[in-house]
Amino acid sequence: MPRKTIKVKITNPDLTKKINPENIKLMNLFLRDKGSRSSEKTIENYKSDILIFYTWNLLYNNNTFFVDIKKLQISEFFIYATEELHFGSARYARLKSCLSSMSNFIERMLDDEYPNFRNIILKAVEPMPKVFVREKTVFSDEEINKLNKQIDRSKIDS
Repeated sequence: MPRKTIKVKITNPDLTKKINPENIKLMNLFLRDKGSRSSEKTIENYKSDILIFYTWNLLYNNNTFFVDIKKLQISEFFIYATEELHFGSARYARLKSCLSSMSNFIERMLDDEYPNFRNIILKAVEPMPKVFVREKTVFSDEEINKLNKQIDRSKIDS
């Protein structure tokens, strides 16, 4: 029996077009900087995570500029991510890491434009206890024997 995954999608191209352009600019600067030392898959995942946050920000937080977001708003997003988007502990941690990395980038590289900006992610978001979302797939001895026989047969046939 296949493992089940709950997938709730909040983003779409129409909503992405409505995201605060200043937020998109920050995301693009961050991803370009991060891309110089990260894999394409990491950048793709980070972009997805940031767009999820920005879409929530558009829908529930008045499309606030990222630099102006408060700790309580960040906390509200992570509550939403667990309750409504059904994020497990691994996705929660990755999203927290992503937003924290972007905040560090702003502090490090854009401090002349935003001298009062501080990374509030780690202060606002408590770690989520590690919880396994999916049950491990375990084969019975009978299923293993059946698979071994099929493999043996396919070797003979080829």
